[in-house]
Amino acid sequence: MTTLNDLLEREPCRRNSGTLRAYFLSREAAEAFAADPANRPVYKGDIAHLCHKCGRWHLSRVEWLVPHAAGVMTSVN
Repeated sequence: MTTLNDLLEREPCRRNSGTLRAYFLSREAAEAFAADPANRPVYKGDIAHLCHKCGRWHLSRVEWLVPHAAGVMTSVN
């Protein structure tokens, strides 16, 4: 089991450019950030997911997480 101290000792993920990715300590915090009208233009449609590399929550587009799903999914129940 990962403890909070273990998590905080890991470096958060970085983008290819080297800048830190937005990260959150909970799913609720990530979803609240994405729902904020100020952030909605950038994060609209993104889903919160737990990162297996850094142990934090990120927001990503579904097609980034499951590339083949973009052509398969036509609706959401």
